Amino acid sequence: HFMHFWTVIAGTLMTCVFYGLLACAGAALVCRYRGCDPVLSGSIKKFDQLLPFHLLKDLPSFPGLSGIFIAGVVSASISTLSSLVNSQAAVWYFDVITPFCKVRDTQVDLIVKALGCWCHCSAHGCLPTT
Repeated sequence: HFMHFWTVIAGTLMTCVFYGLLACAGAALVCRYRGCDPVLSGSIKKFDQLLPFHLLKDLPSFPGLSGIFIAGVVSASISTLSSLVNSQAAVWYFDVITPFCKVRDTQVDLIVKALGCWCHCSAHGCLPTT
């Protein structure tokens, strides 16, 4: 139980550091755009576009920074989608298949992978096409 305690402490500290850095980044953007609001001037349409606008407008002297930013956003999105699909497949297996069917241990992996594929394809069917 001693290691559990330190794991919780380390996780809490890292979360605090993350949110602290996020707050500093937000404060830096507020200070940078204090006198000129890009939304009111029409440079951007929503406040969600402020960080990419800042990267492209104010930091062009760092070549490749915008590409690294886009790669980070895409990889975070794909990672989240992968976790959702895998957990949804596991929930379907344990909640829907296990109570009604007797499955051999050698088949579990194949069934969960097939359910993951089905969950992924069904999620694509629910996406808007705009």
